[in-house]
Amino acid sequence: MIKRYVNDFSQNTYLHIEKGDAVLIDAAADVAAIKKDLQEASATLRAVLLTHGHYDHIVSLEEIRKTFDVPIHIHKDDEDFLHDPGLNLSKLFGKAFVLGTDAHIETHTEEDTLTFGKLRVMIHHAPGHTRGSTLFQIGDALYTGDTLFKSSIGRTDLPGGDEHALAASLARLKEDLPEKLRIFPGHGEESLLKAERRDNPHL
Repeated sequence: MIKRYVNDFSQNTYLHIEKGDAVLIDAAADVAAIKKDLQEASATLRAVLLTHGHYDHIVSLEEIRKTFDVPIHIHKDDEDFLHDPGLNLSKLFGKAFVLGTDAHIETHTEEDTLTFGKLRVMIHHAPGHTRGSTLFQIGDALYTGDTLFKSSIGRTDLPGGDEHALAASLARLKEDLPEKLRIFPGHGEESLLKAERRDNPHL
């Protein structure tokens, strides 16, 4: 089961649940809504998986990690975003987001597989939008953050952005992953990788 939450930034946070185990992809949703959906599914949240470290994707992270006491997974190249209001862009909104020093952060690098109870998560490093942008693949679901959207791609003019790196990441998406994957982006509606390969001008 996949639940989507859309915040004031039109950002998508996803709760992925399988047989009582759950992970949260990005952390910008209402905690009460997440708790309600976990209770209704009789599921336990095992981890927060961050596609990258920009503020619109982590705005609720501090409250979420205190509420659920779960590890936060982020690529090592974006870990500093969690401690720097300039990098994570919270300063632009009159905020100063800094993750608490007691937070349980686990970093990854390139391709890897994580297991949370019955959930198996494949990690695909996809730099471009940020240095540490990451795609998370769970079964036939691919959570693409701000790397790939329906009919569009992420921008590269924000901290950590690199248009050449993004082009290389998109080339791997085009060639290396199964076309049957369902795309769940950081903004906008879901799609299919097959459809994006066919219709997205950037692929």
